[in-house]
Amino acid sequence: MPPFKDQVSRASVRRLAGVLAGGDPGFGSRRFVQEVSRGLDELELKARIAHIAAALTRHLPADFEAAAALVLRTVPGSDLDMWEAWPVMDWVAHAGIDAPSTALEVIGAVTPRASGEFAVRPFIDRYPDLAFRTMERWTEDHDEEVRRLVSEGSRPRLPWAPRVPLLDAQPTWAVPLLDRLRDDPSPYVRRSVANHLNDLSKADPGAALEVARRWSVEGGTHAAAVLRHGLRTLVKAGDPHALALVGADAEAPVEVHDFTVVTPTVRLGDALEWRCVLTTRHDDPVTALVDYVVHFAGARGAPRRKVFKLKRVRLERGRTVEIVRRHPLVPVTTRRYYPGRHRVEVQVNGRVLAGGDFDLVLDQPVASDLAPGESILQENAPPDDTPPGESTSSWSS
Repeated sequence: MPPFKDQVSRASVRRLAGVLAGGDPGFGSRRFVQEVSRGLDELELKARIAHIAAALTRHLPADFEAAAALVLRTVPGSDLDMWEAWPVMDWVAHAGIDAPSTALEVIGAVTPRASGEFAVRPFIDRYPDLAFRTMERWTEDHDEEVRRLVSEGSRPRLPWAPRVPLLDAQPTWAVPLLDRLRDDPSPYVRRSVANHLNDLSKADPGAALEVARRWSVEGGTHAAAVLRHGLRTLVKAGDPHALALVGADAEAPVEVHDFTVVTPTVRLGDALEWRCVLTTRHDDPVTALVDYVVHFAGARGAPRRKVFKLKRVRLERGRTVEIVRRHPLVPVTTRRYYPGRHRVEVQVNGRVLAGGDFDLVLDQPVASDLAPGESILQENAPPDDTPPGESTSSWSS
């Protein structure tokens, strides 16, 4: 797959310029494209976005209200994709910081073309009351992209985004907004709410658990799924309160048998494979949240521990569940691998119950991202107690 940065190109800039020129013949689209194209190919993704946004500042009307009016009458109704419209969000976050009402209007209107989750954050920090009122209205918008913007843009630890001092100081700032969205009809929005709750669990575990307990009591069609995904970090850490809220017990009598590392030596580009059998001797059915832990060798020998979610299974006395997991170790971009001894462990309800070592072989350290691999569940018992319509495979980290 080509790098994301290649989606932001002279062609995407030309499309954006054409849309803006359609609303103002005076917009110098040719000059804009020529200026942006100089040096664009040498830049990485976010630098390309910033480069185009800076050019928008120079080519749009100097008066922000006039520039915003042009954007509002052209971009929202266009067929621009996210890569083509994203620079508009970067532009409004900088050019509109002293005109927050208009800037927030632009962010909300353009979000269906390209999410304003990054652009809205400076306004939350500088104008929290106005931002809150605006986002409160957005929770009732007909467009799921706008509703998702509320929970995603206010995440305390939104990936790729700068931290917001206000949200660092008040990580529960957006909880009243999440209350409105946690049972949203769109799974796209609910996933964002769950990711926000997971962020909160890292910033303030006690507050996250308090919110989760309240949502559990208040109920809702999708409460269980949102809590399962939103509490995943605490569940991986074996927090007994989080486990209880997702229907599991840290002390559940689960046994792991025949844990085997099928591939004791793995060459970079191939897959680690392991398998085991789960059982229980308990008379009543037991819920088992099965994760696995990989301890990656570090540059100086100190291992790095990473927990991967795997499966939720229902165990019954006298029946076994065999799990086979293939985890590709493939070069991508965001993880650096080192050769040597690694370890993989199976973790059930937050407790490590078995594990084994494997050796990773490579010619030299390679940057790579560990993409979760295929998982095979073989059993003679009911495979999963996930409620119908809620897929754990699409809600895993």
